[in-house]
Amino acid sequence: MPSYHGTIRIYTQPNCSYCSQIKQFLSDHQLAYEEIDLSSDQEGQRFMEKRGYSALPVTVIGNQEISGFRLDKIKEILHID
Repeated sequence: MPSYHGTIRIYTQPNCSYCSQIKQFLSDHQLAYEEIDLSSDQEGQRFMEKRGYSALPVTVIGNQEISGFRLDKIKEILHID
């Protein structure tokens, strides 16, 4: 199992299948994360606007930001095969 102990945040929207897949992947690997629901979280909306992100989910692992469904990049950062 991965031993990542930093902060993982996922910016999501309801009914986003890619968002659900990322959350399930992290849960399957027993990795805690904070979900920011962009349908109701104004601070999260400002984060997205400030950075110009439009693709979901946006996954933030430590100081690395991944826009869109990039499971390959998430695995690389977390050292998961």
